[in-house]
Amino acid sequence: MAKVPSYLKRATAILKMPEAIARGLTQSAFFRELKATTGTYRNQRMIQDWHNVAGTEAKKDTYKYIRKDRLPTQQFVVDVDWEMSKNYMYKFEVSTSRIEKDGLKPIYVNIMKDTLLPITQIQAEVYERQGVSDSIPKEPITNMRLIGIWHKVPSLEMPTPTPFMVE
Repeated sequence: MAKVPSYLKRATAILKMPEAIARGLTQSAFFRELKATTGTYRNQRMIQDWHNVAGTEAKKDTYKYIRKDRLPTQQFVVDVDWEMSKNYMYKFEVSTSRIEKDGLKPIYVNIMKDTLLPITQIQAEVYERQGVSDSIPKEPITNMRLIGIWHKVPSLEMPTPTPFMVE
């Protein structure tokens, strides 16, 4: 078993979960595999993390079917118990002409809101932040794709820190 510090076991497990879901592993099979490789953490917390990641993975390709001028229905929103400052988080993959020309990785932008909004309103906020935020380059955006919508739900335990960087 690889030596992984106790404070990294959970982060390592969360990073491995999407790949395990893609391979078709069940929750218990993944936990057994994790126990043999990097080690595990509290079982109840692992189950919550598995459900959060599995919900995200199940809905990641459905966002292309949302009409941009309409509110997304609850079937497109993933309920998670992450620690977020607002009720909803939208994540976009943003590309510019320089990024595409140089073969760089796209930029990911997170927008936090208290209410569920149409995609066009959230995209408009990304364009507004383009000149202000350092994370979004000033050159024109060529492609913007919705990656996920998450809704914060209360948890009986301490909330999970969001795995994405948030402003």
